[in-house]
Amino acid sequence: MPRPDYGLGNGLMAPASQAAAGQTYSLYNEAVGQMLDSNSFGGNAITWSPNGSSYQRWTESPVPGATGVQLRDSARGRCLEAPSSTGEPVALAVCNQYTPTQRWKLVVEGDNTLIARASNPGEVIGATGGNGQVRLETKTNSRSQRWVVSPG
Repeated sequence: MPRPDYGLGNGLMAPASQAAAGQTYSLYNEAVGQMLDSNSFGGNAITWSPNGSSYQRWTESPVPGATGVQLRDSARGRCLEAPSSTGEPVALAVCNQYTPTQRWKLVVEGDNTLIARASNPGEVIGATGGNGQVRLETKTNSRSQRWVVSPG
């Protein structure tokens, strides 16, 4: 997937730290060549081929008085929710600002971003393969854990 240059003329992505509250963006995983997607029948987040749909757009919603943000899908308004342990799928759930497992931090590392649990940045979202569920993993810096953030 080509990387926009944001007017810099150098092909660099805007850092995720510049994503303002309420900004909508897509998250692309280069390891599987797919987008973070919410259009699944099993209630879990998946990766899917880029198609520009609202299932592949996410809005960062601040949680008053808490660390981290909720990531809401633009199609149904559901939030990413971490499972109780690593190795398990990341769920899509009704957003509740009082649910700590729905709080995330976008951590910029080079040209990529990790989606880390706000309460434990050593746990991140990783892609499991093409058209597969994403899961909570222990941070290893593998390509499957790195996401490219694009506006829109």
